[in-house]
Amino acid sequence: MDRGRARHGSTTVGPFGVRKLGGVARGDEFYERVLQAAQAATVVVDREGTITFVSRAGEEILGYAEADLLGRHMAEFIDPADLEESLTAFTSILGDQTRWPPALIGLLGADGSVVPTEVSGHGTFDDDVIGGAVYSVHRMDETMHLHRILAAMATGDPLSETLRLVTEMLGVPPLRIDAAVLHDRTEDGSRFSTVAAGSLDPSLHHLLVDPPEGAPWAASGLGPVARADAPLLTMVGDLPSAAREVLAASHHECWVSPLGSDTGVVGALVVVTREPTLPGATIRQRMRRARDVCELAFVQRDHEDQLRHAALHDGLTNIPNRARFFDALEHGVGRRGGPLTGVLYLDLDGFKPLNDTHGHGFGDRVLVEVASRIDGALRPHDLAARLGGDEFAVLVEDIADAAEATVIAERVLAAVSAPLDIDGVAAAVGASVGVAVGSSSGDRARLLHAADQAMYEAKRAGAGAVRVVTL
Repeated sequence: MDRGRARHGSTTVGPFGVRKLGGVARGDEFYERVLQAAQAATVVVDREGTITFVSRAGEEILGYAEADLLGRHMAEFIDPADLEESLTAFTSILGDQTRWPPALIGLLGADGSVVPTEVSGHGTFDDDVIGGAVYSVHRMDETMHLHRILAAMATGDPLSETLRLVTEMLGVPPLRIDAAVLHDRTEDGSRFSTVAAGSLDPSLHHLLVDPPEGAPWAASGLGPVARADAPLLTMVGDLPSAAREVLAASHHECWVSPLGSDTGVVGALVVVTREPTLPGATIRQRMRRARDVCELAFVQRDHEDQLRHAALHDGLTNIPNRARFFDALEHGVGRRGGPLTGVLYLDLDGFKPLNDTHGHGFGDRVLVEVASRIDGALRPHDLAARLGGDEFAVLVEDIADAAEATVIAERVLAAVSAPLDIDGVAAAVGASVGVAVGSSSGDRARLLHAADQAMYEAKRAGAGAVRVVTL
């Protein structure tokens, strides 16, 4: 074997470090050009922390000219929040070949902004040519935005804030786009009622919340669409005329990705580009990531809603439970300025014999029907709750006098006492109702106790009685 050469596949290493690939010699100029063309920046720092070399990408990432970076201390360009950690890591690699594993570091740009980057490196101080620490610096805007989004979700920020951060992530360099997340269908399902966005022009915002017929982001058009991995692309010139008039002057492409959950399509991710051509893979990949984050946020919101509902509602009847009732009693619910508040306390008459005769399953279905009847007999802003067993309470706000509370109590009693048909079995229950009425601004906790005592007086008076006390 030629002692001056070593072969590695098709690559030949000559005695002076000149490498040949496919018979083409590649020397210092080749590697210098590759280094300068790389998107990741290469930075060399000497033992004192002074920058001795920076590739072209370093200028592009921070916005400084090479001359403004060379000869200056690295600490001048590190976000103060990350400075201590960065200098500690730098000290650890002095004098040996220790590697600095990838770390997310904020660097200070020429415009004063903090540029999120991933920095990795290793010490090469014993190398006679390099004589410093060599760092590779990647711009990480999207990753840092993703960290912010996950932090917002972890700390319980509102869904709207999480989705707004998603739209900001979509628009980080090099993409020049406007992005929005549409979600929460209207009752008839025809459109999305909420838009989360970074900084949308008002006309574009209006176009999204009130889309023209045929717009690719209209909820009615996305209804049965299964989620696809690739977003749907429509050229702005092919949009309905109303959308085309708004977008044609400044935008070129429209990308839409349906957002799904267990209940079907619950939103849409909309991106409109400000450039006539855009690397398709880049925007598709970013939209897929954004879509996954949005859907995770929807799942989290639904899960939290379910937990909140379970904590405040009776598991059998699905009306508010004791905890929800006491919270409403303390803080008020649906108050609209009425001078008095009333509490109705109901205990069913004749329920135990039904439960004993037909079993607990039958009794449960009776309770479900009774709860539904109580709720249906109330005004929209009244609150019915199951306190436990066959006892129910109702909070009635905004009443003028005890007579108004009595009318509501009698209406509830009539609804509860109407004949029941449970799985073809005729049944009947009644109720004894105690009513307490007092000032809306007074000691509201006393109302429940007084209503409970009034209910016992009603029971002693006979089935189906109503007793009213005024505090």
